[in-house]
Formats: sequence, C-alpha cells, structure tokens
Amino acid sequence: MKFPLRNPRVATRTIDGQAVAVSPDDAMLHTFNEIGTLIWELADGKTSLDAIAREVADRYEIGLAQATADVASFCEELVERGILELGDRALG
Repeated sequence: MKFPLRNPRVATRTIDGQAVAVSPDDAMLHTFNEIGTLIWELADGKTSLDAIAREVADRYEIGLAQATADVASFCEELVERGILELGDRALG
C-alpha cells in the first residue's frame, strides 16, 4: 500500500477550487483540475492511494477500478515531476 505525500519544497496555492503548484527542480507551474486538486489535498502521507481512490469514486460517481487507475497514474506523474512522494507506510 502506498501513501502519497506532497513534497514540502513545492510552492502551492488553491485558487477558486484549483490547486496550483510549482515544482522545485524546474520551477514549472502545474494547475490541477477539480479531481487533481482533491487528490493533492488528500496527499497528506496518512491517506492511502486506495482511500483516495474510494473518495474520488464516491464523490464523482465513477467505478472504483477506474478511480484507482486514475489516482495511481496521476500520482505517478507527480512523483516523476518531483511534486509528490510515495511512501510505503502512513505517517504519524
């Protein structure tokens, strides 16, 4: 089980319900849609990818398998960009 955690070096703000983040290594600006913003807000190092996928599935009325795949793909992309980290254990 993986636990996503926002990189503490990322500058971030939520403006009108959309999260905006600046990646630390290349200063690129990333704007997240509504679902991406929800995932970003839940990426606290304590909430598992599975729990985040369940929340996305419930809130947006999509199948759990699709939500799981989408959440995992989105988080992997953010890891590649240095915006997010994936831990093997929950924090605290």
